[in-house]
Amino acid sequence: MIKNYLLTAFRNILRHKSFSVLNILGLALSMSVCLLIIQIIQDQMSHDGFHRKRDRIYRVITNDEMSDGAFTLYATTTFPMGTCLRENYPIVEGAVVINRSFNGDGRANGKVIDFDGFYVNEDFFSVFDFPLEGIDPAHALEDPLSVILSEETAMKFYGDTDPVGKPFAVDSMGEYIIAGIVPKGNYKSHIQFDALASVRGMKDDMSENWDNIYSTWVYILLTEDAVPSDLTKAFEQIRKERYESDLERDFSFQLQALDKICPGPLLGNEIGFFLPRMVIYFMIVLAMLLMLTSAFNYTNMSLAKALTRGKEIGIRKVTGAYRSQIFTQFLTESLLAALLALVLAYVFLQFLAPAFEGMRFMSILNISLQESPSIYIWFLIFALLTGIIAGLLPAGYMSTFNPIAVIKDISSIRFLSRMFLRKFLVVAQFAVSIILIVTIVLLYRQLRFFLNTDYGFRQDNILNVELQKSTVERVRTEFSYLPEIQSIAWSSHVPAMGNKWTEEAWLDDKEDKFDLAFFCVDPNYMDMFELKLMAGSNFPEDLSVGQEKYIILNETAVHDFGFEDRESSLGKFITINDSTLLEVIGVVKDYHFFGMFSKIGPMGLRHSPEGFHYAHLLISSPDMPKTMNKLEKAWEEVDPEREFKAQFMDASIREYYLNFGDILYMVGFASLLAIIIACMGLFGMAAYSSESRIKEIGIRKTMGATSISIAYLVSRSYIRLIIIALGVAIPVSWFGNNLWLQNFPYRVSFGVGTLFFGSILIVLVSFLTILSQTMKAARQDPVNSLRYE
Repeated sequence: MIKNYLLTAFRNILRHKSFSVLNILGLALSMSVCLLIIQIIQDQMSHDGFHRKRDRIYRVITNDEMSDGAFTLYATTTFPMGTCLRENYPIVEGAVVINRSFNGDGRANGKVIDFDGFYVNEDFFSVFDFPLEGIDPAHALEDPLSVILSEETAMKFYGDTDPVGKPFAVDSMGEYIIAGIVPKGNYKSHIQFDALASVRGMKDDMSENWDNIYSTWVYILLTEDAVPSDLTKAFEQIRKERYESDLERDFSFQLQALDKICPGPLLGNEIGFFLPRMVIYFMIVLAMLLMLTSAFNYTNMSLAKALTRGKEIGIRKVTGAYRSQIFTQFLTESLLAALLALVLAYVFLQFLAPAFEGMRFMSILNISLQESPSIYIWFLIFALLTGIIAGLLPAGYMSTFNPIAVIKDISSIRFLSRMFLRKFLVVAQFAVSIILIVTIVLLYRQLRFFLNTDYGFRQDNILNVELQKSTVERVRTEFSYLPEIQSIAWSSHVPAMGNKWTEEAWLDDKEDKFDLAFFCVDPNYMDMFELKLMAGSNFPEDLSVGQEKYIILNETAVHDFGFEDRESSLGKFITINDSTLLEVIGVVKDYHFFGMFSKIGPMGLRHSPEGFHYAHLLISSPDMPKTMNKLEKAWEEVDPEREFKAQFMDASIREYYLNFGDILYMVGFASLLAIIIACMGLFGMAAYSSESRIKEIGIRKTMGATSISIAYLVSRSYIRLIIIALGVAIPVSWFGNNLWLQNFPYRVSFGVGTLFFGSILIVLVSFLTILSQTMKAARQDPVNSLRYE
């Protein structure tokens, strides 16, 4: 029986080639993107699945609530939390303490390479199941002077040579011996590291530091009979004992299950890079929209095709076919079309995946589009689900046709004469397309705004050079000889890159303190970046190391400190971090020191040479590549062990917003796909609508009707549907796009022009699609049309 259904379905697909090509191609196009999304989601969902005790592992997260009621959830907690829980609560079988302080420049085998690692305690390899070679996991972290390297890091230093037992030195931390290697494997973890060292080797004793919640992650392993709520009272007791007397802030703690971390909520101080839960939900919704768009397309065209298959259905019913058999036959055709589309979608995926793998966010998140037996199962399930959704409605309605009525006149069927569902599906498809087009226009405008807006400082011809442990004097000596270097300035951060240092600051009353961002700069900094001094003066030229006593505030800081005007702030003293007293000597015009994703906050420029990490070179050169070669050679004299790391200011800003560009690329691709699929459906419907009215068209032409009037007659119902789609899409697009635009403090205006552009584009494309079929029908010889009937 199943074989007969499949054979008949295959014959029908071949018999109606145009209809089948449009349907299968539409399904395949959207399905290829959905398959890509499935791969990305499965990659992110596979994090930490290799830990055997994963259902009993939890992370302690911190809720930092301020006195004004504002709070922030951090993935980090206090360093002594792990020891406290393990020693005082029997339900805690193990507690892993991970501290971010183990990083910097590693030296081994004559190479110097920057690495990111952690100090971890002895429970790390007993709670987690990271593979380890070269040493027994139970003894891996006993020696405070031993280090565990990832295989990738070991390869950078020693290549194919076995590194176990060889030295590994870390600047300012001492020399270690490589005790083991964590090999690469088919596993993913949200805990990503280059190296691990024992907490016993930490120079700073944090065992009793309950105030720092920003640099340590704690994971606990509960006993098999324990539940997370068993520790609620323990966390409350810790809060009362440690923080109840603090009137300014209140720390509280809770547990986060290991399988809820990735994907999970977006927390502060996250230990690794991965897609937050909200982005996963967005991708699922996007996949569903694409699937429904293609399914609507199939449903729409199948209902239109009923006009030419009515007699077939009637004859089969008259000859004894049951309703269930008709239903099963049409559903089988839909499933077969979906499976054929899956094969074609897989071919499209082979071209699509490399394009997406080259996107910035894919490399940052270490997303690997790997294929596995499980992913093929998900592909198959998705294809079958698409086939069922697309074919269920046509199969259900076609199986209910009255055989006498459809043999006599298919148009007499009330459902088809009104075609309400088909109209609804056309409206839905084009409404989605309009919303996506408006969204892509807004995303493009917002990206252009980020790249072209005035940041309040100079960007052109400024090269930012990372000092990488080199001294200011050494770099100045080597670079000053180059005639292309007009001037050199020094600072702690590159502006507008989302980086800053923050300290608590106040005037006279500590109760009125707030967080003040600051950059360490030299006297040349303001002139090089052309920052506008609104009051006071720049730093004196003769300041030396250890003479930090001045600060230049921005206008926002002047306002937040409560000064009446800029001039009244001059000469006042600000206390920073309980000890440093700084005199305000100037006020600088607000500029985007942190970037465009955040509103300009209070900040100050401080002269603190020990905080300099970047040299800013103002370059004037007719041959920039040649100048860059000179700089690289000069750097070899500064530090022959480290590579030259430099980037122009304007290029840094463009790169900083590449992630936003990735979103633009993805939504743009989805928009193009939705429009293609919608137009394919409209093309098919217009073709079958023209075919069903071929006798009417012939009579009208015989009576003298022009081709234009006939084209208008056939297409006017579709034009009305497009207008209805505009009426639905415009308010939804206005509301939905304003939601995400509100997340940006600096954003483009969203007005009638953007809505008009997106709407007119869809109207034009749909009109041309309809016109291509209606004009074809209108130009046919009426004699042939009447003979056809």
